[in-house]
Amino acid sequence: MNLFFKKLLNLQVIIITALIIILLYINGIVWFEVFANWLFPANENRNGELIKLLFSIMGGVAILIGLYMSYRRVLAFEKNVLKQNDQIEISRKAQINEQFKNAIEHLGNEKEPVILGGIAELHQIAFGNKEEYSRVVLNILINYVRSEANTQKNAENINKTVIQTILDYVLYTDVYETKGIDLSHCNLRSINFDNSTFDQVNLSFSILPFNSSDITFTDCKLSKLEQNISFFRNVQFYDCDLFGSYFNGVRFHNVLFSGIEKTVNFHFLNCKFQDIIFDYKAGFENKFIACEFKTSKFINIEFLKARFVGTSFYKVSFLNISLSSCEFIACGFNNTVFDKGESFKVNIKSCDTEYEYFSFALDRKMKESIGIVSNLSGLKFKNHSKLKSDETKILEEIEASKILEKYNDIVLNKFKFKDNKKYGKEQTNN
Repeated sequence: MNLFFKKLLNLQVIIITALIIILLYINGIVWFEVFANWLFPANENRNGELIKLLFSIMGGVAILIGLYMSYRRVLAFEKNVLKQNDQIEISRKAQINEQFKNAIEHLGNEKEPVILGGIAELHQIAFGNKEEYSRVVLNILINYVRSEANTQKNAENINKTVIQTILDYVLYTDVYETKGIDLSHCNLRSINFDNSTFDQVNLSFSILPFNSSDITFTDCKLSKLEQNISFFRNVQFYDCDLFGSYFNGVRFHNVLFSGIEKTVNFHFLNCKFQDIIFDYKAGFENKFIACEFKTSKFINIEFLKARFVGTSFYKVSFLNISLSSCEFIACGFNNTVFDKGESFKVNIKSCDTEYEYFSFALDRKMKESIGIVSNLSGLKFKNHSKLKSDETKILEEIEASKILEKYNDIVLNKFKFKDNKKYGKEQTNN
């Protein structure tokens, strides 16, 4: 009995469902007719047109669905690619870190080939990853130079090959930003800087190369240098700090000192200058002792307490120079001109027309000048105001002795000329 009722109930459900579908179909046909008549009132084939429209809409929807599925597939692909790239990047960084670690370990080795290999590895890392590693590698290399080429070391104890290799990478490639690097307290006597540019580099307390050619120093710190017996050719010093620096036995040819705001207490001893231009604003307590100037110019400088001792001038022009409380002692002037400018409290003692001296011969010059009246026939003044307080005096033996004592103290003690090994073999061979 129960089975019979269940079958009857199922039959009723089917009949009701069928009736509903028939009603919906009839209703849909009615609404379809109404909608077609509304869209295409003047078209006899309006039902066909509506069907076309519906199929077009269904086609468009199908296309949109296809595009969406394609978009999903593209997103999934890109996600996989990014994941792979991340894995590749992680692997690359791990490899670089391993190379970096090995390179640093090589720098600490005692064998030169191993050290050079470490330097090359670091440079390759910086070259291949400039934005990320160039500054880091530069700092490591420069710190290595400062450590291994410290001024406390003798020249023969500094590995020239290693230091030169580092500075070749740093100065002559475009991998590193060298502006502002710190090379202070470095003994660079045996290093070659030729054809390079230094911008805002700190070289204070350092020893510069024995030979320097075609170099430009701009806004560099060059204070407290102790430069002994060396050569500078075609070198420009722009706006550099030379406070308290000493140059002894240095030859300058075609060198420019320009744009310097103020030079304070720098010393040139036994130096030879040819085709030189000094064009800076102010010089306080500058000293030129036993020097030789040829075909050179001093331009627009205000000298205060400057001292020229045993120094010769041949075809030298002082253009628009202001001299205040300055001294010229046992100097030689030949074809030398003071053009414009003014002098105040300038003492000229036992000067003559001799224009060629020999380095480290101040003793002879001073002894020959004691008690000699100045002969200034080789010195001319053009529109230069000499104030009444300027004096021409005679060099006395006591003053000459004091000058020589101080001079010898600088040359023999500061530079330790006879036995100092900081400067290497070049010092004794020249």
